[in-house]
Amino acid sequence: MEKKGKERKGKGRERREERIILPAVLVPLTDSAPYKYLPVRLLTSPALSYLVIKFGEFALEFKRPPGKKFLGTTREFGNELTYELYDFLSVNSRSADGDKPDVYVLGIDLDPILVERSREGNPRPDRVTFEHLEFLSSERDPTISRYLEELGRCRFDAVFCFSVSMWIHLNHGDDGLVEFFRKACSICDTIVVEPQPWKCYRNASRRLRLANLEDFPLIKKLERRGDTSDQIERILTDLCDFRKVVVTNGNDWERKIMIFARNRDRSSVTTM
Repeated sequence: MEKKGKERKGKGRERREERIILPAVLVPLTDSAPYKYLPVRLLTSPALSYLVIKFGEFALEFKRPPGKKFLGTTREFGNELTYELYDFLSVNSRSADGDKPDVYVLGIDLDPILVERSREGNPRPDRVTFEHLEFLSSERDPTISRYLEELGRCRFDAVFCFSVSMWIHLNHGDDGLVEFFRKACSICDTIVVEPQPWKCYRNASRRLRLANLEDFPLIKKLERRGDTSDQIERILTDLCDFRKVVVTNGNDWERKIMIFARNRDRSSVTTM
């Protein structure tokens, strides 16, 4: 739907509520970013909206391949990924009739300093928005609802969760991880997840011990352990009524991208 106050191509035409969901197409993004592949989906909607959860600091968790360096600091790297994502989707997204839709990206993060810096250096403030937000808190609802209402939408076309599931799991436990994905899935049609493998949990715990700091209090109580990709897939398919679309092969950072889409062939969806 159209954003109020703006004229857009196709105004006046009857909008089709149904959407064509096609298999994700994986294409190269940039050589400088560890996320070598991102999804492209064809929709009938004239405007696409995306949510990037935790767009900064996650680069700390990556193992640098020999001979390669990250561009800028880890915080800047997070911002650059959000901008790259916007540029990529703006160029490659198409509606069913072949038109280029308007693309909007909302990035959220726990770090208020990072959010403020991102706002100050934002090259596309009309299309890319940054918010300081704890996704599992009650403050999430009005902030995200207000953003979607301004676009005339009730859900995002896609939510991207880059290197965030481990931190949710370690700090909020098994129940928190389930709650996170239920909330994320309740506001999107597609969810893109980059899970951290279990060895990243061990590494994070070891770094705390080496620094003579207290370990994560919930880590020994976690029952969802081992193959984190499998655990997340079970949550999304069994509890969130999403289906797996595609999973990429692991890259040099030993990570893979998992893409899930909302089931549309059922008469009812579990209330989140």
